[in-house]
Amino acid sequence: MDLGARSLGGWAQVLAVRRQGRTVASDARILGSGKFTDHLLAEAARHEKETLRLSRTVADLATVARTLSTGAGIPERELRSGSRRPGVVRARRLFCQVAVKGLGYSGAGVARFLGVTTSSVNRLAVSAELPEVKRYLKALQNLRPPLLWCYSCNALPERKEGRVMRLIAWVASGIVLAGMLLGAGPAVAQTTYVFGNQGEPVQLDSAVIVDGISNRTTRQIYEGLVKYKGATTEVVPALAEKWQVSQDGTVWTFTLRQGVKFHDGNPFDAAAVVWNFDRWRLSKHPQHENQIKAGQTFDYYGNQFGGFDEKSNITKVEAVNPDTVRFTLKSPQAPFLANLAMVFFFFASPTAVEKWGTDFGKHPVGTGPFKFVEWKAGQEVILEANRDYWDKANMAKMQRLVIRNIKDNSQRVAALKAGEIHACEGLNPDDVKVVRADPNLQIQLRPTNNTGYIAFNYKVKEFQDKRVRQAIAHAINKKAIVDALYGGTGMVATQFQPPSLWGYNKELKDYEYNPQRAKDLLKEAGFAEGLKEMTWEDGKKEPLVLWYMPVSRPYYPNPKEIAEAISADLAKVGITVRLQTTDWAVYLNKQTNGQLSLYMLGWTGDNGDPDNFICYFFCQPGAPTQGFYSNQKLTDVLMQAQRITDHGKRAELYRQAEQMIHDEVARIFVANNQPPVALQKKVKGVILNPTGHEVFNTLYFQE
Repeated sequence: MDLGARSLGGWAQVLAVRRQGRTVASDARILGSGKFTDHLLAEAARHEKETLRLSRTVADLATVARTLSTGAGIPERELRSGSRRPGVVRARRLFCQVAVKGLGYSGAGVARFLGVTTSSVNRLAVSAELPEVKRYLKALQNLRPPLLWCYSCNALPERKEGRVMRLIAWVASGIVLAGMLLGAGPAVAQTTYVFGNQGEPVQLDSAVIVDGISNRTTRQIYEGLVKYKGATTEVVPALAEKWQVSQDGTVWTFTLRQGVKFHDGNPFDAAAVVWNFDRWRLSKHPQHENQIKAGQTFDYYGNQFGGFDEKSNITKVEAVNPDTVRFTLKSPQAPFLANLAMVFFFFASPTAVEKWGTDFGKHPVGTGPFKFVEWKAGQEVILEANRDYWDKANMAKMQRLVIRNIKDNSQRVAALKAGEIHACEGLNPDDVKVVRADPNLQIQLRPTNNTGYIAFNYKVKEFQDKRVRQAIAHAINKKAIVDALYGGTGMVATQFQPPSLWGYNKELKDYEYNPQRAKDLLKEAGFAEGLKEMTWEDGKKEPLVLWYMPVSRPYYPNPKEIAEAISADLAKVGITVRLQTTDWAVYLNKQTNGQLSLYMLGWTGDNGDPDNFICYFFCQPGAPTQGFYSNQKLTDVLMQAQRITDHGKRAELYRQAEQMIHDEVARIFVANNQPPVALQKKVKGVILNPTGHEVFNTLYFQE
């Protein structure tokens, strides 16, 4: 049935349904079609003026198309057809670059207008910019994408003559009468929060992930015994109400909350805690062994608790009774409680893990404020509020949470400006300025708790020579990189810990930017003519590659541009690198297995303890995941710091460790950053945690 032919009574029924709290499916049955999105209906019901802005958007895109078609000498209808003529293809590319990158319209909306796929629009928009883009932008400078475009772009029907305009006319004429039919009442509130993530999760089993992109989603689903309070790393109760520790620090006893259930209805109790810890620490546990065979690792458990089986510092986890669980440690572990607040030690439903096996990461079940609904591969993860959540005072204020995969920084900001998403992280420096200048948006800075670094693979013979590592350290102009590519939110890193951590070594002197010193060191190492090849330990030679991440991260907001700057600096001293990247999941897998030669990565602290920054990387000498670097003296210092509880002595040991890492040039630390988070102005209840992720249950909208 044509949208324009639907009755005003049907429209009024829809609004009534919304005020009664019924579902989107109910609305679809009334309208006879699922083409309208929940957002369009709600906003149209609240603001007639937004309907007019939608009308303006369609008209504006038509103006862009008409202007470009005239300039290219082709009929407008051909621009919006599937023609593959070279002139038409080029004009379509120009249209996408002007509309999406230049004017800020959403890729999805432009795709609907052109009658093509969103992916093809986005591909054309980010391709090499055509020279006439700036000229057309100047001519079209009065066009601005209205906020409502976001709510309609994914829902407008496929273009047919007159259909979109009939829809607009129908909404505009019916909205006031619908309001009269319903009488005065409360405004229909938006109930879906959309976050623009920098990439797609690797998976959603929190026990085996290591990346922040996956972590953002899993933190909404799972919970642990303890958690971090608000915007701090102070440990407070979560699924455990209280705890006590023995005088020697080796026995911890937790009292659990009663009546908590997993999302699948199974009880959370001491037996579930024991089952999860046994899965993580025991290599012969069926649900540990199968993950290893599938190529996964329990990386965080191994690093935070010293390894698995007999190597684990946790020797026993036992259920004293259904509401009490007891941990026995080999030796005291100062950050033990802080470790338990990390998402990697949050609890999954044993029943669900056993049901799905190695596919559990696609079907996550926890106890958190949000429940898993659907993972649309390559697009988004959809969660819904857990209405049976145990913590009634902190139940999610949003009914639905969508974490959308938008890999490109500029496209995320464009989606934010267009209203398609409500928040995003990972901004280009210029985009920070754009967001700050927009009255409908806001910028909040996350506390500095991260470090971007360059790591060496010590299976490469050239990197086994400290003089080569020193040469690379002297060759990179870190200050210029931070000044140019961090948008005023970054600072040069001198060591692994950021200045905010209490183990930071203020006396450490960084390697100065000195290209001549870099050349001299290369000459001393036997590379007077420069370095462009690397030699693996088996004698195989390959071009020297610098790997950069395919996604934006807090410590590297625009990794490709940063890699290009590093490459240019290295070239000035005679070091030629080939830049290379791959899919994020593949990148992390290669890093875990020691297959990256020279690579960019970074770290956001998980628990506010220096142990998590340094020991995680250097307490297992020779580990493939850390490029096979081995320094037993460094490990001994870090293990000593982990086992004592005297804060002052621990701080001194971490300062000593930082100096040892520096002297060995074990890694090159590039930058710390206060990651900017961009949000719609109406988003309230924001609490940014220094660990890089927070639970979205506090968020709500306020116009």
